[in-house]
Amino acid sequence: MKIAYIIGPLTASSIYNRFQNIRKAEDLSIRLWSAGYAVICPHLNSGMLQGACQEQNFIDGYIEILKKCDFAVLYDGVIARSTGSIAEVKCCRENNIPVYPANMGVIIQSEGR
Repeated sequence: MKIAYIIGPLTASSIYNRFQNIRKAEDLSIRLWSAGYAVICPHLNSGMLQGACQEQNFIDGYIEILKKCDFAVLYDGVIARSTGSIAEVKCCRENNIPVYPANMGVIIQSEGR
């Protein structure tokens, strides 16, 4: 089973918007699990732990997890303001990990199971 990693903004200007980011990632996570992939979704794992430790600890930890994944899926094309997403995409480029947009047809056809 291939392992997918979800990339997308988590932090936001309000609790409501942060929750919306988590919901977008959750929706994509469900779609990927349903398609037969194992899924790492940082948003669901630590999305509500803001302030529990330094944000950089989460970013560094998820970079290490990402390195073990087969591919990543970018749920939101706008990552310019997301420190974590920028670091994750950079990690993918440096480690030859494919990054796909959140289009299930492209992912399934490109990666298979």
